[in-house]
Amino acid sequence: MVMNKLGSSQFHVSLHKKGSSHFEIIISFILFVSFTLFLVLSLTPTKQDLLEESILYGVVDQFFAKTTTNVTSVLVDISKTVGLMCPGGQDKPCIPEELLGAGNFISQKQRACVYYIYSSVEFTNEGFNSCKNNDNLYSLGYIERQEVISNKTLQEFKQEYYSDYNASKDRFGVPEVVDFAVISNNYSLERTIPDEAQVIAGVYRKKVLYSNGSLINQDFIIKVW
Repeated sequence: MVMNKLGSSQFHVSLHKKGSSHFEIIISFILFVSFTLFLVLSLTPTKQDLLEESILYGVVDQFFAKTTTNVTSVLVDISKTVGLMCPGGQDKPCIPEELLGAGNFISQKQRACVYYIYSSVEFTNEGFNSCKNNDNLYSLGYIERQEVISNKTLQEFKQEYYSDYNASKDRFGVPEVVDFAVISNNYSLERTIPDEAQVIAGVYRKKVLYSNGSLINQDFIIKVW
């Protein structure tokens, strides 16, 4: 009789342990699934996030595509050019025919009859004459061409941004319900951002070309909201 009671007790304890074990497994599984879902929902960007990021990238591409210009630079030695008295120098060298058609020109004198020539639509022409190299009257250094941001174009877009904001949005492909801003050290297209707005921004470093030939690195902060 004692043995039967003990056996029955052991049997009930065994069943209880098995039931508890199954319950713990189920609870653990539920907690694991819940935690996994939480991570997925927390780390996965929402459709709205993806939409606004795509708008930002579109504005960035349009903005830099429409403000980019080319600048060509070359070192020119004109010490053998007929009609110039070197040393003694000239304020303006003639423009080698290889560079004609590349835009307007400015020059920076290095020493007597040796100049850097810069060519871009950014510049106002200084009124150079052209020179031909039939008799090797001048020599050219390495011709360098760069894509840079035009300060002249930036200023034109700045005027449009503040005078006709909707036209500015159309120019850069900004949807009607979205606003944008562009900020740098020397350049600003800004509007008041509502406190409740979700802002997405990026920082982009570019070289900006000025009318005196200066090239300056600037960080552009572009925002959409």
